[in-house]
Amino acid sequence: MSRARFRDDRVFHVDDPWGEVAGWYFEVREGQPCGPFASRRLAESALTDYLGGVAQMLRPPVARRTRKPNSR
Repeated sequence: MSRARFRDDRVFHVDDPWGEVAGWYFEVREGQPCGPFASRRLAESALTDYLGGVAQMLRPPVARRTRKPNSR
């Protein structure tokens, strides 16, 4: 099992005295913060899942091999 690596500055905490947006967030290159999450661990896990999904979408499709008919 491989784990995606990420920078610590991608995961951050927001304090909100009114509790509306308080929690842990992660940020990606697109610049939009994702969250809030109840804990840093949950935010890191969500970031890992997000990065895994992006990597999956960027993989080139696997070409299927076709069998050539026997020419006898």
